[in-house]
Amino acid sequence: MNNRFQPLTQSLFDQKLNYILVLMLLCGCIPKQVSPVNESVQDADADGDGYLIEDGDCNDQDATIHPLAREICEDGIDQNCDGSDLSCENADQDRDGYKVSENDCNDLQFNINPASMEICDDGIDQNCDGMDEICDDLDLDRDGFSTRDGDCNDQNPLISPLFLDECGDGIDQNCDGIDLLCSDADEDRDGFSVNDGDCNDQNARISPQGFDICDDGIDQNCNGLDDPCMVRDQDMDGIPDISDLCPTISNPNEIDSDGDLKGDQCDNCPLVINPQQQDENQNGIGDACELNNDRDGDGFTSSNGDCDDQNPNIHPQQMEQCANNIDDNCNGYPDEFCPNDLRSDVVEIPASESLLGSTLADIAQCTQDQRSDENCDEVPQKRITLSAFAIEVQEVTQQQYQQCIQANRCTPPLRLDQFPSSQRFGQPAYANYPVTWVNQPQAEQYCRWLGARLPTEAEWERAARGTQPLADRKFIENNQEPTCQQANLKDCQGDLKAVKTTIGDQSNGVFDLLGNAHEIVAGWYAPTYYQRIPNQDPPALAQQDERDQIPVRGGSYKETAQFSTITYRGFRLLLNRNTGLEDIGFRCVYDR
Repeated sequence: MNNRFQPLTQSLFDQKLNYILVLMLLCGCIPKQVSPVNESVQDADADGDGYLIEDGDCNDQDATIHPLAREICEDGIDQNCDGSDLSCENADQDRDGYKVSENDCNDLQFNINPASMEICDDGIDQNCDGMDEICDDLDLDRDGFSTRDGDCNDQNPLISPLFLDECGDGIDQNCDGIDLLCSDADEDRDGFSVNDGDCNDQNARISPQGFDICDDGIDQNCNGLDDPCMVRDQDMDGIPDISDLCPTISNPNEIDSDGDLKGDQCDNCPLVINPQQQDENQNGIGDACELNNDRDGDGFTSSNGDCDDQNPNIHPQQMEQCANNIDDNCNGYPDEFCPNDLRSDVVEIPASESLLGSTLADIAQCTQDQRSDENCDEVPQKRITLSAFAIEVQEVTQQQYQQCIQANRCTPPLRLDQFPSSQRFGQPAYANYPVTWVNQPQAEQYCRWLGARLPTEAEWERAARGTQPLADRKFIENNQEPTCQQANLKDCQGDLKAVKTTIGDQSNGVFDLLGNAHEIVAGWYAPTYYQRIPNQDPPALAQQDERDQIPVRGGSYKETAQFSTITYRGFRLLLNRNTGLEDIGFRCVYDR
């Protein structure tokens, strides 16, 4: 048999294969370096999860197990190759920032944890407090009242049991079950409605207990007629002669620049104290204003600062004598730096930029209709620049104001038998309480006595913004409503507190800017004033509009936080320049 048809032996096959490989190598048909056919098992990524055994993959046959895998707690498997199976108590499986050990009651649902907002009556305990909230118990509009508390519309913060009902608008704002009839409303907040006999419920100075200004054509006390003046108001300026600083010359604003209780209109020396109105040469200019006449021989005349040129012991270089209640050195304040010096400490406010106003209303909408939003008088928010000034750390107290009265530089606060709070003035128990029941002219007079003045709206708001004057916020610290420890607002004390008994603004040390008593500031109020003020040192508004209203800043013990923001301008108070109320005080500022 011919052997050439028999199968090749393995040895002969290998020889031929090697021969073919040599020829292919010589002709360049295969690369000279050939990787080994069998790689090391240690270098393989068998499960394709991107991790080798040498990288820490503790199971290279399972792609769900590697060093960065998410660990499933208590399943008996070490998914992240850290050497142990995770305890469910220490896991945050839904990655919401809370573990079971941190009171996460469902660690598989991201929207269920102690910080989640509860959805009422859905059968789920989203905030992990152990129960599903009942909708009637929630205060959805955050006005302080839930449906169970009597809030008849818990979607609207302007509707609650303590809200002021707007009469005749078809809305029950105070949740008493009816819309207030305008005849039952006290729209001007003078204590009387139309049904109570208020003959003009748009003007707080007109009510059954109003003071009638004789012969002015207006029935202020609602007795059906305008009282005739007869002899009690000779100048017919509406101010009785007994209290008129100029009884024979019309002086309706009672301006008294030097504080000597003689109105500027009839004072023969309006800028220098001269209550006796001495005029030796009868030239119509008071002796105190005869600039170059040194009548007391102390070497000083009125023109170079002698504030009492009838007394040689009073002049600009005299040493201040304590406890005599006299301004011996003519610097404007008696007994300074003496034990009876009751002036408040001040906080220095440096020259700086500051925000003025808020962004709580749409300026375009407000321009079309100023009544479209209750915050329209706070827009547009502006970035202004203010010069340096100093502001008192507290509201002026009863004791401080009493000292001004004793110096014959101030007149007493209003006293009304029907208001017990107006009868507190002069009682030792209230010495350190804010003085209230004073009007804007009285506040101006007190500040002048100190050599100070009332703050402008811009200065007051700059002080309230503390050390961050360019931060846009509603309250002193942030945008959260202050606690009763931070501000004495409605439902806290229920009455005035002594000054400096709340925490105050920790950033600059000024107290009670947001609560206790509203604060009178300088000038007149106009709802559109911010639309035309200058950016450098915006002044107080010098001319009133038809509202005849002054601005009032800050909150009070009678006001909610909604109307106690650092930008609120007091539009609801409708305060007139000559009106004082039980929850309105003031503080002074000094130029620097």
